[in-house]
Amino acid sequence: GNVTRHIYQIQCRKTLIKILVALGLIFWASVVAGIQALTLPQTLDVVLPGIEKLSEQNEQLSNMLANYLPVVLMIILMQNLYFVFKMLAKRVEGYKSESEVERAVMDRYLYFQLANVYVSVTAGSILKATEAIIKEPSAALTLLGGALPNVAVYFTNLVLTKVMIGLMTELSFGGRALKF
Repeated sequence: GNVTRHIYQIQCRKTLIKILVALGLIFWASVVAGIQALTLPQTLDVVLPGIEKLSEQNEQLSNMLANYLPVVLMIILMQNLYFVFKMLAKRVEGYKSESEVERAVMDRYLYFQLANVYVSVTAGSILKATEAIIKEPSAALTLLGGALPNVAVYFTNLVLTKVMIGLMTELSFGGRALKF
């Protein structure tokens, strides 16, 4: 049990977990970029031979692979972060009450959601626009104005998929969604 742990031990563990979460947030960009790279038809063709050719022939399949597959994978990853954070809070950090555990989990979950938005916007549009801005600095506002709406499609898909599919997965975890 967590009750018998000494306060110094708990403080050291909390500090260690804070460092690990900070490192996780720093490397979150590579996770999001990896999901984007894994869902390209060329990459999927290695796992599912012929999918690239099918996506070239079928526009609906191509749109689904480009727009919805990354969103679904991100939702699944974010759903599993809850369990990782809860395990860290209970078993490693040694929080003594369920409310402390839930607070720690929600804090970390929020950080990763904000990092997800930041990385998606940065990777999705601003980095591409930055390359063009370097070549033509006078068109910076026009390029940024044209790049940001491209990310809107991703977030619209994220919200719609989260409402349609994500809500059902959250509710299927035994009422976990009701605790927040």
